[in-house]
Amino acid sequence: MKKLNVILLTVVASVLMLTSCSPYEEGPAISLRSRTERLCNEWRLTRLYINGTEQTLSSFDQQTTLEFKDNGTINYSYAVMDSTAIVITGSGTWEFNNDQTEVFTTITYTLGGTEKDTFKILRLKEEELWLENNEDGDVVETHYEPK
Repeated sequence: MKKLNVILLTVVASVLMLTSCSPYEEGPAISLRSRTERLCNEWRLTRLYINGTEQTLSSFDQQTTLEFKDNGTINYSYAVMDSTAIVITGSGTWEFNNDQTEVFTTITYTLGGTEKDTFKILRLKEEELWLENNEDGDVVETHYEPK
């Protein structure tokens, strides 16, 4: 009977540890790939929330891409709607914070200007990336899938 109790206690402890290990609000609890391996990909914007309200993505919004490379560089591209579509691109660097729950980016745009941002990582899976940041007092959550 004692052996059964020890086994049961070990199973319960293991389950609790696995379900509480994720550094991200939305998971995953465990992954065989490192955070860098999961982040380094070319991502396409699929959803946008401002202050918790989902926004309708235009065809221009859907062209937004974010590419993290394992050498610490980043490429960003988005289209703006004007009388004609203009694609704005930028490149720069990225790095995790100490506990890898946030990613810091510095992007210099081809049309001029540099932007530094801090993104909280809500979900980081091989097929999903959810980021959150503050822009002009608004909480902006972006969801990406591999391109």
